[in-house]
Amino acid sequence: ELETVNTDWFKYLFRNAITHRHSLSISGGNEKTTFYVSGSYMDEQHTAKEVGQQVYTGLVKVNTYLRENIRLGASLNASMRDNKSFFAVDSWENPYEWAIYTTRAQKAYDENGDYNYMYYNGVKYNFLENRDKGWRNSKNFGVTVNLDFEWRLFPDLIFTSLFSFNKQNTRDTDVATSDSYFVRQRKENVYQLDGYYPVYIWKDGGYRGDNDVNASSITFRNQLSYMPMIKDIHRIDIMIGAEIRTSKREELKNTVYGYTHERGHQMVPQWDLIKHVGTPYWNENLDRTAAVSYFGALGYTLMNRYTISVNARTDGSNRFGIKTNDLFQPLWSVGFNYQMKEENFLKGVDWLSDLKLRLGYGITGQQNLNNGDYPYMARYMYSKAGANYYFGNNKYSLIAPQAYDENLKWEETTTYNIGLDFGVLNNKLTGTLDLYYRKTDDLLNTVTAPAGTNFSNQLLTNVGTLENKGIELTLTAHPITTKDWDWTLSYNISYNKNEITKLTFNDDPAYKGVIHTGIDGATGYNIMINAVDHPYNSFYVWEQLYDKAGNPIEGAYVDQNGDNKIDEEDLVAYKKSAPDVFMGLTSQLSYKNWDLSFALRASIGNYAYNNVQSNREAWDGSQMYDQTGFLKNRLTSAWKTNFKTGQYRSSYYVQNASFVRMDNISLGYTFNKLFNDKQSARVYVTVQNPFVITKYDGLDPEISGSGVDNNIYPRPRVFMLGLNLNF
Repeated sequence: ELETVNTDWFKYLFRNAITHRHSLSISGGNEKTTFYVSGSYMDEQHTAKEVGQQVYTGLVKVNTYLRENIRLGASLNASMRDNKSFFAVDSWENPYEWAIYTTRAQKAYDENGDYNYMYYNGVKYNFLENRDKGWRNSKNFGVTVNLDFEWRLFPDLIFTSLFSFNKQNTRDTDVATSDSYFVRQRKENVYQLDGYYPVYIWKDGGYRGDNDVNASSITFRNQLSYMPMIKDIHRIDIMIGAEIRTSKREELKNTVYGYTHERGHQMVPQWDLIKHVGTPYWNENLDRTAAVSYFGALGYTLMNRYTISVNARTDGSNRFGIKTNDLFQPLWSVGFNYQMKEENFLKGVDWLSDLKLRLGYGITGQQNLNNGDYPYMARYMYSKAGANYYFGNNKYSLIAPQAYDENLKWEETTTYNIGLDFGVLNNKLTGTLDLYYRKTDDLLNTVTAPAGTNFSNQLLTNVGTLENKGIELTLTAHPITTKDWDWTLSYNISYNKNEITKLTFNDDPAYKGVIHTGIDGATGYNIMINAVDHPYNSFYVWEQLYDKAGNPIEGAYVDQNGDNKIDEEDLVAYKKSAPDVFMGLTSQLSYKNWDLSFALRASIGNYAYNNVQSNREAWDGSQMYDQTGFLKNRLTSAWKTNFKTGQYRSSYYVQNASFVRMDNISLGYTFNKLFNDKQSARVYVTVQNPFVITKYDGLDPEISGSGVDNNIYPRPRVFMLGLNLNF
């Protein structure tokens, strides 16, 4: 029978999704007061069945002049989101991964229309049943309030103030009913021994996990600007200001064993189970951040030709402890603009519409830690489940110290920039050209700590230098501008080269670098490295050897050190995930009431590690079977490699992921004077992600994050029909 079964899991798990969005906006006012009100509703289906969200938004903005020289503005922006998804604790519970990798020789339903079960870890399992018995609901409510005040004390002296408050409440709820695989499997595995016999301690109910996050932030900024014009040739710009920012994040987690969703949402506490698990079923986290900034700017312009500007600010953040030198980061920049077109020798050049030279130098800082808000101070954390200490017959969770660096401080980036702005043929063609060099010192980086020097072998600290060099060009053209026709084209291209020049406090030839990013199918293997004299996020692999036909030879790699063996010493930094070149092309063409537009993007020189292939091509032993004991689906690319065992560290799987993608194409028609002179309508059709051109072997070359392609969710093609009404 299995020879004739050919289950299309995509048919059961995916669909052509439909999304509808509705919005309404109203604006009006008089000479003193204006207002704007808008609201929207969106019901979005995802391509995976039973997954989607509903989103509500509302916005109110009011501006009013209390006096001729005093303006007060206020806005309220609110949103609410209700998201439904699936509850998954293992990667194979992802519907896309299941559809790709699960054997088609298994039926979804038996001949009676009931679920057809496989067995995972000795427990019966059906993916479709598991989707019905477990789910995740995520609800979010957010509100942002802004108050801005402008007082023109004198014609050239302006005081502005801004107060902003943001509040976000999010609740994620995971539910697995008592007859779900998640609960059945854990009931089998959680027991105590009574002599030689197991006593199961999860006796009733299912599982529920709640994660509540309440986050808020406040920003208060005051600024004073003085902009006098003296004798029509001297312009002075002076600005000083200060800003305070605070944020608070409270997180509350609840875990309920014995939750009976199907019996009135009641709880039957499983105290023996909670005691056995050993980790708190309730815990709370609190993070607070605060930052203060002082800033100022001074600019001088002579005859609208020469401009010199100086900007300076200092930012203080509690992310970096209490040492003033580390807490505050002085930032400043200086610039020079030369409006060459205003010179007498160019004023008579009719074909040249604009020509401006720009020079810049500055220092900026960076404080994103990606490691919590307090890595400069001593912290403690609960141990993982199973890591307990026994006192008699009772076991207790451990609290372990975390590594910290009390001297942690800001990253510092120094930038040099030269630019040229130009326009020709009455600005039919305009453009900007920029060349830049950036050097980042005191990189915030996680490095290996010598044994005995801290509470972990990994430490977040300031170490290393990164250099970026590049050029950017932007062109905008108006090829056609007539009574009926209008066409605007915009093109941009940028080239960037980055290189790590330092990663340790002292030069150490034996130090390979920061090895990171694990991969599926090879526990303990990291596939990327940040190494000196190489780009950021390079891949860390063995260099593959090929036969005469161009096919990879299993186990054959370049012996980098010539010791006649392949080991860790032969791994090399190879290619990188970041592109060399970005390009973009947009077009807006209109003819009478018709309009046609598109946006095209290209990324060239970026590589990706195809973990989907490396984990699904080998055919030896356990690599052929999934957890149910059935053969796994192999990729058709396996015919080329024919690897017996997985070659996870082969450079063969580091593949060119350059691409050209059409982001969207839109065609519309506008009905003017629909019912009267003030009413109009526009009907349009849009296609998002219509095509991508690439040589990459994976599903999609555009990999977010570090550049490792391991089961990315497919990017859908979206067809949109819209109607805009103005009245």
